[in-house]
Amino acid sequence: MYYIDASVLLRFLLQQQSAINIVELRGDFFSSELLPLECRRTLVRYRLIQEIDDEKYLALSEDLTQLCKRITVLKVDSEILNRAAQNWGIVLGSLDSIHLATAIRYRETHRDEWTFLTHDNALAGGARLNEFRVMGV
Repeated sequence: MYYIDASVLLRFLLQQQSAINIVELRGDFFSSELLPLECRRTLVRYRLIQEIDDEKYLALSEDLTQLCKRITVLKVDSEILNRAAQNWGIVLGSLDSIHLATAIRYRETHRDEWTFLTHDNALAGGARLNEFRVMGV
């Protein structure tokens, strides 16, 4: 089982250096319901600052929609938000903390082996501190 954060999905979509080829990974993908929001907002930002043109924006939006169909989106509830507010022993922003809390919560209910996919060093550190195998950093 894989928990995937926005950095991995975006790097793959944008075909950036050292992207994890998520299409080649075998297994089930999970993420917080934050994932589509974070990815769509990033694509909008790239369009507004002219990193991508309208045609590329539309193509990437379509690709994002298709990729998100492969990912089980996990609801963020008050238990996850309360857990995300804790001190992780490492500096994490709010969204990364919600991702980590979501992954921990669902790992507790699905005891399979989990790998946390992220290109974010701080989030990878938090995942490792919470005994996830990590790919991407």
